[in-house]
Amino acid sequence: MGCMLMSTIHKTAVIDESAKIGEGSEIGPFAVIEKDVVIGKNNKIAAHAIIKSYTTLGDNNEIGESAIIGGKPQDLKFSGEPSYLKIGNNNIIREFVTLHIGTEPGTSTIIGDHCFLMGYVHVAHNCTIGNHVIVANYTAFSGHVTVGDYAFVSGGTLVHQNTRIGMMAMVGGGTRLRMDTLPFFTVNGDPAGLYGLNLIGLRRREVPRISIQKLREANNTLFYCGNSLQDALEILEKDDDQYLTELVEFIKGSKRGFHHPMKGRRNKLQRSLDDKEEE
Repeated sequence: MGCMLMSTIHKTAVIDESAKIGEGSEIGPFAVIEKDVVIGKNNKIAAHAIIKSYTTLGDNNEIGESAIIGGKPQDLKFSGEPSYLKIGNNNIIREFVTLHIGTEPGTSTIIGDHCFLMGYVHVAHNCTIGNHVIVANYTAFSGHVTVGDYAFVSGGTLVHQNTRIGMMAMVGGGTRLRMDTLPFFTVNGDPAGLYGLNLIGLRRREVPRISIQKLREANNTLFYCGNSLQDALEILEKDDDQYLTELVEFIKGSKRGFHHPMKGRRNKLQRSLDDKEEE
């Protein structure tokens, strides 16, 4: 068995001979690690967790009790040919999380670095989760979903296949996302609608105040000035601010469309957020 020097493996764990376990890793009671698994250094695999074939973990990850990592995709197109789950470094993946491999041969589901997936989260085939993403309990991502860096997805959220959640976006609890969520914005509800900028998240990431002000103006340009989408994008493209550029490129890349403010929702809540920003 490869690379097991200095690892702590419980006597009841079941590990395939082909699995590679990095130094300093801990494998708990009744954990199962199947063939063709690669686990890096200093990982902690809790009791009853299952790491299935064609999964790769980086370093310093924590896998919770009874998590199923690398399960087969729930997709009728899956032929059984090898596909993959690739997990980066320094992630916390809590109890009963399910992460699936890709559907098409050779494809991958990808989890980045420094993510926190809370209990019962489901990430389906071919999803790409960025870095520093937090996903709260009972949230489910359908296939081919993309989540940008520093996004926060609250509990009980349902995400339709092929949708995208932009970087630094905030998704409220119990939201059902059928279309893309713009980066830097907050979205909530069913039907889902934008509630203005994720000001708290932007401040935490130390986004410059001038850029936050430009994003506020972009919000008005897109949704409250009567511009067509094409005209709004042309206005925003005149400014080379990196956050505006990210927003514009995200919109241009949208295939399913993106959530807009719901009529009557925006003003009261956005004024409240703006007041807090000024404090």
